[in-house]
Amino acid sequence: MTKLLFLLRHAKSDWNNDLGDHERPLNERGLRDVPLMAARIANQIQTPETIIASSAVRTQTTARLMATAFGIQQSAIQTFSDLYLAPPNTMLNKLQHTPLSIDSLMMVAHNPGTTELANFFHPRLIDNIPTCGVVCLQFDVDDWKNISPANGQVMFVDYPKK
Repeated sequence: MTKLLFLLRHAKSDWNNDLGDHERPLNERGLRDVPLMAARIANQIQTPETIIASSAVRTQTTARLMATAFGIQQSAIQTFSDLYLAPPNTMLNKLQHTPLSIDSLMMVAHNPGTTELANFFHPRLIDNIPTCGVVCLQFDVDDWKNISPANGQVMFVDYPKK
């Protein structure tokens, strides 16, 4: 059995407002990039069954748009406030508590944690995951608790400007 993980950095956000960091929405480019990346993911490999995301507006919007593009029910998106600007160990802990019944999962979060977690699984994989960039990893395990660099392989890395 295998587990498939998509680490997705949220799409490009809008800095042209007086909102706090947590409330920043996506900008026009971000709104354009999500369906583009969803289509590219779907053309390379199966799509995720469920999505977990940070509570920030930009990650929630990215997750909702991805879910729509993949045909995932919005109710399958789980929101976690502790993923907001989370370090990689928090993100890993969240992944390791994914139910056994889920075989493919997308985590929508922030940098630097997303890039650092990708590089934990595969050192020096990428200097920086750009906005709306994705790293897809496959793990030869039955249980998310057992995902590690030793049993994971990179399936692909993609981002809008690639």
